[in-house]
Amino acid sequence: MEKRIYLRIAAMFIATFLFPTLSWAIDGSGTQKDPYLVETGGQLDQIRLEIAQNKFPNGVFIKLINDIWLTDSFIPLGDAKIPFSGTFNGNLHTINRLNLNYKTSNQGLFGVVETCTIKDFTLNGTMTSSESNVSNIGTVVGLAKSNIIISNIYSNVNININGVAQHHIGGIVGSFEPGTKISSEIYSCQYAGVIKAGNSTDCIGGIVGYVDNNTNTDAKIMYCNSIGSIYTNGKDPYIGGIMGYINDENKSFGGIIRCFSRCGLHYAGSNKFVGGIAGRVRSSATRTKYNACLTDSCGGKAFTTASETNAKFDDSNIVVTYAQCKSGYVTYYLNENTEWQQKLNTDNYPVKWEYIPAHTFYKVYKYQDKYCNGTTKGEVYYTNSNINSKTYHKGVWVERVEPNCTSTGNIRHYHCNICNKNYSSETSSAEIADVTLPIKHELDGLWEWASDHESAKCTVHCTREDCSYISSSATARVADGTIKIIIYNATCTSPRIYKYTATLTIDNIKYTDTQLIKSGSALGHNFVDGKCTRCGEGNYLTFKSTGTSTIKLVNHYNNNPSIQISLDEGNTWTNWNFSTITLAEGEKVQMRGNNPNGFSNTVSNLKEETSYSTFVMTGKLTASGNLMSLIDNLGVETTIPNALCFVYLFKNCTSLVKAPSLTATTLANNCYKSMFANCSNLTDVEVSFIDWADKKYTDQWMDGVAANGTFRCQALLPEITGSGYIPEGWRISKTYEKGDINRDGYINVADITALINYLPNGLATNPLYDVNGDSYVDKYDVKALIKLILNK
Repeated sequence: MEKRIYLRIAAMFIATFLFPTLSWAIDGSGTQKDPYLVETGGQLDQIRLEIAQNKFPNGVFIKLINDIWLTDSFIPLGDAKIPFSGTFNGNLHTINRLNLNYKTSNQGLFGVVETCTIKDFTLNGTMTSSESNVSNIGTVVGLAKSNIIISNIYSNVNININGVAQHHIGGIVGSFEPGTKISSEIYSCQYAGVIKAGNSTDCIGGIVGYVDNNTNTDAKIMYCNSIGSIYTNGKDPYIGGIMGYINDENKSFGGIIRCFSRCGLHYAGSNKFVGGIAGRVRSSATRTKYNACLTDSCGGKAFTTASETNAKFDDSNIVVTYAQCKSGYVTYYLNENTEWQQKLNTDNYPVKWEYIPAHTFYKVYKYQDKYCNGTTKGEVYYTNSNINSKTYHKGVWVERVEPNCTSTGNIRHYHCNICNKNYSSETSSAEIADVTLPIKHELDGLWEWASDHESAKCTVHCTREDCSYISSSATARVADGTIKIIIYNATCTSPRIYKYTATLTIDNIKYTDTQLIKSGSALGHNFVDGKCTRCGEGNYLTFKSTGTSTIKLVNHYNNNPSIQISLDEGNTWTNWNFSTITLAEGEKVQMRGNNPNGFSNTVSNLKEETSYSTFVMTGKLTASGNLMSLIDNLGVETTIPNALCFVYLFKNCTSLVKAPSLTATTLANNCYKSMFANCSNLTDVEVSFIDWADKKYTDQWMDGVAANGTFRCQALLPEITGSGYIPEGWRISKTYEKGDINRDGYINVADITALINYLPNGLATNPLYDVNGDSYVDKYDVKALIKLILNK
């Protein structure tokens, strides 16, 4: 292995210094199947010498396998005597240091070419001259004769002509001139250098200086990008962003197609023959189409207006602004088979660099919404995403109209004035077939109860005063189970209550009515040492401290309820002036008030939280007793006297751990709204009401309390959790009436069966099972339960 390496180095040394014209030191033989593999500028010089010796009558094939730097003595490949032919494949490499100080015509990386392909490389360097009347100067090719393909080349070579007149100067190719039959193309090339042409007055172009089609040439320039600059002091220069002069007398020019120029054109003379695409055009050029040039760089002209009168251009050649370039419009316009790209919001101009390997191609798509009749809607947008345009209807928003007894209504929808159809949204493609709401009566059930409440007749009718519509009627009965009876025994605060609930379904609508029949009187509390001997309830609102705590009451809008406080177990009472009460460890304060019209009763603006009386607490407090003692001084009242009575009362009291008993059974709208909101340490709440009334009493009442706690309630209260109801995650502890053995909220025959099943267990300590109250659970409790059911 090492021996082969030494032999190769020796061979290169001999080839370079002793026999510079020998080709065997370069890998490959120069044929199409075995091209020269060029690694250095010196090797390219060697191949040029062999071309000059006419060693490749059928053309030479060259492939770069490395970036190269040309020698200081570099001479263009091919001349007028022996043009370069074959293939030069740059293989996406860079050719550096093209430093030509030329004195003759036909100058560039290649001097004269014919029947060849030149492609895929980047070219850097400078071309300089002080000679007059030389011509065909291009950074890649000086003179192209026939059957040429030049593609995917990026040239950053500057041309400096020091104050003399030269002709046919191009950023890529100097000149295409007559051959027997030229069939040539330049495509996907970009020129980014600067041409300073001195006093030249003849044919300077960002891509090609001159095309002579007098002998049936059909050269094409496609997808090329000119972004450099051209300077000349000539009197009437022929200069163009893509081409200087098109001499198309025989009308066979292949055309300039889908090219873009923002080449800056700077001239001292008139703009008689200056254009963003081409400077001077002789005869027809109708094949020159779909090109764009930046107005700031060409004076607003794609072609000179001074060209021959029969030179014709269609409207596809456009002059554009910087804003149009940045928006993506120009890239979309130029695009064909994804030749042009632009990363919007990053690239300000169309980009044409296909020779860059492994890059993401950012195609530009057009986006424009349309109305349902095909006409456009609004502005045109451009995007790198292939999204579909939306179809809009010229919809008029139609609000919902409720039907009534005599006329139909409609749902909310868009009505399109173009297609006269209805849609759920302006862009929806799904039509709503029918937006009509049928005639609708405001139905309700009118109930007629029998005197013994064993039956009730329901007649469905319209409640509107101006409508006499009656649907149908039906009768509910205790006997068939459509009337259910619940009996509530007398308590300290309530007499015995018979609750009759009738339920019927008429025309698929459920109707319910409830009758409450009171019997006898309430037992009344029997308070001994602050507690009732019957129900065990403490009647006064009491706060007990753990550690050091404070309590005060903040009143707003003249809410000054009458409150007395006691710090000695109710022995003495004083009027509270709402100053701060401080409690030490284990100390407590009792409160009572005479406020029959409600605790917060002077305002009714529910949106103003600061309109009501609220407690402010610090430390850690547990509450007991009856909140209603703030209403009646005793805690025996069970009816909330007014709406908003206790709204916000304990809100934000993070010191409150246990709430007082809420013994009221008849509530008022929003009476408990937000009462315990944000009491983040509250874990124990007990209530006596049995109906949520769709949250109208307790809206947001326990939002923000502790995540876990115990909610104590009557057996009949529905177990609904969530905001305005029982907090999520809390344990529910229900209170059942003695004799409700199966804990279903009713005392009936099913409880007899349940009690018989429990008898062997001897559950003497459970008050539900000890129906006769003799401290034992036995057959006598079954007899007592039967008697209780019969009495109910």
